[in-house]
Amino acid sequence: MLTAALAALVLQVATPLARDVDPAKHVVVLVNEAVPESVALGEAYCRARGVPLDNVCRVRTTADEVIAWPAFQAEVLAPVRAFVARHPDAVYLVPTWGVPVKIAEHVKDDLPPAADPMRRHVTSVDAACVDRELELVRGDLPDRPGWVESRTWRLDRPVTAEDGVLVVVRLDGPTPEHARALIDLALHGELYGVEGTHLLDTRGLTGAGDGYATYDAELRQVAGVFARHGLPLRHDDQGPVVDLSTIEGGPGHYWGWYTGTLEAAAPFRFAPGAVACHVHSFSADTLRHPKRNWVGPLLDRGATVAIGTVYEPLTAGFPTAPLFWERFLAGHTVGQALQLSNRFTSWMAVYVGDPLYAPYSAQARAAQAENRALVAGAAARLEALLDAGDLDEAAAVVARLDALPVPYRGGDGGGLRLLAREVRARRATGKAGEGTVAALRAALAGADDALGRGDWAQAQREAQRALAVSPGSYEANLALGRALLGLGKDATGPLERAAALEPDDPEALGPLCRALLARNRAEAALAAARRAGLPHLEGEALVALERWDAARARLEAARAARPRDRRLALAHGRAPGRAPRAGGGRGPAPGA
Repeated sequence: MLTAALAALVLQVATPLARDVDPAKHVVVLVNEAVPESVALGEAYCRARGVPLDNVCRVRTTADEVIAWPAFQAEVLAPVRAFVARHPDAVYLVPTWGVPVKIAEHVKDDLPPAADPMRRHVTSVDAACVDRELELVRGDLPDRPGWVESRTWRLDRPVTAEDGVLVVVRLDGPTPEHARALIDLALHGELYGVEGTHLLDTRGLTGAGDGYATYDAELRQVAGVFARHGLPLRHDDQGPVVDLSTIEGGPGHYWGWYTGTLEAAAPFRFAPGAVACHVHSFSADTLRHPKRNWVGPLLDRGATVAIGTVYEPLTAGFPTAPLFWERFLAGHTVGQALQLSNRFTSWMAVYVGDPLYAPYSAQARAAQAENRALVAGAAARLEALLDAGDLDEAAAVVARLDALPVPYRGGDGGGLRLLAREVRARRATGKAGEGTVAALRAALAGADDALGRGDWAQAQREAQRALAVSPGSYEANLALGRALLGLGKDATGPLERAAALEPDDPEALGPLCRALLARNRAEAALAAARRAGLPHLEGEALVALERWDAARARLEAARAARPRDRRLALAHGRAPGRAPRAGGGRGPAPGA
């Protein structure tokens, strides 16, 4: 990575402030109509954050991550500029998965080699992040290549519409599911706070005049910011990059440098709400791959916000880390904190997450302790009530939990979800079998183990044992349905019972769609696939219905947006190229 030395940074300690966002006035969502998942994600974000659908700007452009300058200007910039002009109070712009991420270099200069290659780089390269150009949409884009110093860098107040820029943070990631999860992860961080071990990973570099050492010294200032805000921080100042899978309790917030790819000795997950950045030239070369570079892998492992760069930025092309953390921990939204700490725009930085995310705002912090207290003892309480058969009191506990926008994922959050579903199932069916919740858990664990090994008969037996304890159990019916599918038997009954309890859960709807297709119930399978947002199964249902053109169009659009999805590739391969001739059948059978 090329490195630019920065002047010493004197931080202004901001006072805690309340998040002051009116989604109806201040937020515009950007979707690509050529990508159905982009539109669905934008609408989901509007529902979650109270943004009117009238605030959705719809463009039609390539589904690729990379776009050429002429296409960007005609297909993205011009319609966004016109839309924002009709929304003069807009502060935030939220591009969704399917909107291009970066602009390819268009102009190659013919200048002779410069004495200062870094200076040449920042004044001659016209490749850029799409978002850093859209940030400037209220005015004229720079008429020359290279970076431009941001007028909002180091402001000690939130950006407003009067500043003439937009705060641009996108919902993106390796898949649409990753991007959709960012919404709930942000809400989780606001509701319960951010747990895990916060890590600052610097390199212990020293030396006057060394740009790397200068940047390392700047990063070390982050430790003081966390200390001022009373947050514990692990600071590793050794040369090797810390393996994030070795962090006790799992990583929370993370900022470090400097390797090309996230490598970990073991699986790990970030705590919900975690903000993560690894400084490397091409950390966001692609967002839509779970194993390449840094930003995609960070998101794949559960980061709520990930920060990176799409091309070579110099270290100054990243947000100024101490300034970002000062603003963010003081209560600014993450979008504001990134905008206020980014020195150069029309450049390379990309931010992935919910721009309104503000877990340290005064309102959020006031409620977090109460929310954590509510969920802390809920699992044990629900288990005792279920074993005692007191469904009314158990339902009252679940109602208090359901009032929270997202369920708690820390501690025993998974067990809590099982118990809440169990309460709903028993009240819906009026049935409870013989045995305790502990016995139910043991049978479900046995079924999961057998399913993982492909032992369908054993999985069926364990699922039936779980159903003897709780005939209406979502998990038991789902396990039985998956076992029956594996045995080639009719699985629609248990899977329909599971889907009735969780009508929009792809975990149940996917197997249900398969079961319905196996029973020649293609219309019902199509409805289930669409409800679950599973385009590969939607395509297969359309093929079963002999809607050839619709099947290929749906699968081709989905494959263009998700070229690495093996399920789509297989479904696309099974779809005929055109409607078969009359009497000609559907062509060779799969595998023929």
